[in-house]
Amino acid sequence: MTDINQINDGQTLKNHWSQEQCESNSLINQIIIEPDNTEQEIQSVMKLIHRINKENKHLRRLAACIESNSSVINSTFRYYKMRNTLFSIITAGPSDHLIDYLIELDDLNDMLKYFKSLAVHDEEKYVTELYNIGRQKLIEESDDLIMKSTNSIPPQELLDLCRS
Repeated sequence: MTDINQINDGQTLKNHWSQEQCESNSLINQIIIEPDNTEQEIQSVMKLIHRINKENKHLRRLAACIESNSSVINSTFRYYKMRNTLFSIITAGPSDHLIDYLIELDDLNDMLKYFKSLAVHDEEKYVTELYNIGRQKLIEESDDLIMKSTNSIPPQELLDLCRS
């Protein structure tokens, strides 16, 4: 039986199935042509059933491979769509949507762990840079909020506090 890795284009797949169909037709013809020998008929039918089972298993493996590839492609599209969205959100800073921003940073952290586990260095580098930008924006926004929320201490009071 042909290995899944050997079937890499439509023409090879077409040739493979044409060959299998010819072999199956030949077995069927043998059964029809030689009806005298019952033992030989049974063996021919068993060969045909065995071949059909092998091809069925082969088709199931191909279907699983296609399904797996489809899933990987969908995941890749989702990642790149999310990556562009994350880039715009992260570079804008937290402003009024701090909770959403923290969730996006958490998603970036998850992506970073994922790419580290797969050793995909280019994507890991990009996500790390974006994550660092996000952290820096969060720190800047926090500093701005702290400065806006606190009352400034007059210099004389600050000196008095330091002396005491």
